[in-house]
Amino acid sequence: MRKIMPPEQTYEGGITKAMRLPTRDDVHEAYHRIGKRVVHTPLVYSEELSRLSGAHIHLKLETLQHTGAFKYRGALNFVGYHAAERRGVVAASSGNHALGIALACQKHGLEATVVMPSTAPAVKQAKARAYGAHVICHGEVYDEAREHAQSLAAQRNLLFAPSFDHFLIIAGQGTIGCELKEQIPQADMILVPVGGGGLMAGLMLALPDHMRLWGVQAQGAASMVASLKAQKLVSLTHADTIADGIATLRPGAANLWVIQSYAGNVLAVSDADIRRAMAFLLGAGIVAEPAAAAPLAAVLNEGVAAKGKTVVLVITGRNISGSLLEETAKSWASQPYDPT
Repeated sequence: MRKIMPPEQTYEGGITKAMRLPTRDDVHEAYHRIGKRVVHTPLVYSEELSRLSGAHIHLKLETLQHTGAFKYRGALNFVGYHAAERRGVVAASSGNHALGIALACQKHGLEATVVMPSTAPAVKQAKARAYGAHVICHGEVYDEAREHAQSLAAQRNLLFAPSFDHFLIIAGQGTIGCELKEQIPQADMILVPVGGGGLMAGLMLALPDHMRLWGVQAQGAASMVASLKAQKLVSLTHADTIADGIATLRPGAANLWVIQSYAGNVLAVSDADIRRAMAFLLGAGIVAEPAAAAPLAAVLNEGVAAKGKTVVLVITGRNISGSLLEETAKSWASQPYDPT
């Protein structure tokens, strides 16, 4: 079993005494709490992507999760844990966490307010409203939206639901790992997109040691890559990427701690690689938003040594605008892949 190092041995300034760090037991408790309320998403083998990459590619389709994204797991775990308090909930998100909080609050009869950056896709804003949330657009990036949401929580006595840096959120995302252990125990490698790092941290707690986990960021928002290299939290001054779902200026402190302690690996891919991966996924019949395509991008550009290995790509979300979907379809049509 991997050994967790105390925070003071990992990096400075990220962990506070008040912060509750996630554990394996938290993931197991989350699985018990939300296991019957979430979709146990299918794991499918892709002949097309396996031929293309030289690896044995399996896709964990969180695109079929409620709200169309994995974020519902952490949101439902957080809201369910606090439901007895009967308080309104406020969250900040570029999209999918907002949808998760909105639907989780609807299920528990709570009011939800979500703050989204002005750059959040219109389709995600519309879906959050459809789930009953009050949507506020503030700032241009997630971090600015988060600051406004925290201010609202303090002013209105609302419960603030972090997007990725909270033990309940991390544990909820980790329930994907509980399913993978049953679906494909022989997997050699799991790849996931990384923004704030909650999904990767949750999976590191849930998965057995023999499943090597890789996180993938966009080059234009590679805050986790920079933080791991510096061995402390690094904040970027700006984000520039098509992958809005992982456009985070600073990773979560608890997530960085877990990923460092478990010797996790994170790499970055270009937007061009992400667009290419989206097109190949669409060609394989999978609609994936940019962040969700990042793991395939890392395999296709050989950022990881995947050839011949049994690989799982967690396809985290499908909430993509019609215009980007059309653009992706044209890209696929202009450069079709012939597996023969």
